[in-house]
Amino acid sequence: MRKLLFILVLFSAQSLIAQEKLVIDAGTVLTLHSVKEVLARDVKHGDKVLFKTAYDTNVQGRKILPAGYIVKGTVQRARKSGVAGTKGLLDISIDNLVLPNGQHVALSDRMISIEGKNRTPAVLVATLFIWPCIFISGSKAVMPEGYEVDVHVQSNTTINFNW
Repeated sequence: MRKLLFILVLFSAQSLIAQEKLVIDAGTVLTLHSVKEVLARDVKHGDKVLFKTAYDTNVQGRKILPAGYIVKGTVQRARKSGVAGTKGLLDISIDNLVLPNGQHVALSDRMISIEGKNRTPAVLVATLFIWPCIFISGSKAVMPEGYEVDVHVQSNTTINFNW
């Protein structure tokens, strides 16, 4: 009888722990680093770009995300540098986070915009004197590995903490 009672209490306690709810406050900052270098010429609209959390994220004394947790961004615009000195462009948005339990947390839409250098005026002037200069391209848009960005939780979010 005691064993049965002990098992019953153990399962009850486990289910209470599994149903613990925590609130992530609006404005909570997550610092992210890009996982690898991203070149505008290698990606297109809709491609996913991986970031990882730089630090552990704690809420109400509980670690909800460990350092190194993967967060996905989405390429919104990618244009490689082109002839006549046009610059490369790369825009990546990070607008939500998926927790280990599958729950989504809305982030303030953070747009990362990286531009190469525009060389069009210099190329056009040089082309007046030397015709093949028109084929000089602008510089590439590159987000280096380890690029740091801060994102913020958009609104107070209640999560089911069960991991």
